[in-house]
Amino acid sequence: MEELLEGFHGVGRPMIIPCIKSGPYNEIKKQVKDLLHTRLNSHDNELPYLFDKFIVPDLVWSEELFAILAYLKEKTYKPSSLTNELRTIFMKAYVTLEENLQDPEWYCNAKPLTYYWHIKSDLEEIYYDDYLPIQKLLSFIPNNSLDCYISYCQNYINETWAELQEGKVKQAIYKTYYDLLQKIS
Repeated sequence: MEELLEGFHGVGRPMIIPCIKSGPYNEIKKQVKDLLHTRLNSHDNELPYLFDKFIVPDLVWSEELFAILAYLKEKTYKPSSLTNELRTIFMKAYVTLEENLQDPEWYCNAKPLTYYWHIKSDLEEIYYDDYLPIQKLLSFIPNNSLDCYISYCQNYINETWAELQEGKVKQAIYKTYYDLLQKIS
């Protein structure tokens, strides 16, 4: 069970690439926000492939054990029931954007894009001269010549978000195994 959880976590957790752009505030802010949205969407869209490629091969033996147990108890076990249930958990648990999540469950942690954008970081807005507050104010004026650096908080997304999921996913997996065993017993 722990190996399955590690597999889920290793395959499903976001690995968002860092990005720092430099230029006029409004222009750069939009570019970075669009890039973050693209990268989060890309992660969410890759989940079905990742599950099929890396998790399904490890579930074959569990499926066989459930089939054997059902046979010994003279019950029926629908092939791939465990895989289908775990696929649902995996897809819902590791989706990062709310817009990509259908029918949320208690173990889901998807958030709107604005949530990821408003996470505070030391690198969120770094101006060439942080010690002059007037330059910060000037950067908000359209068509100004002052450049700034803007980034998103990939460390939070890659590390903290995934750590929050681990306990919830573990509970959901245990519940799935228990429910399937109850059907067979």
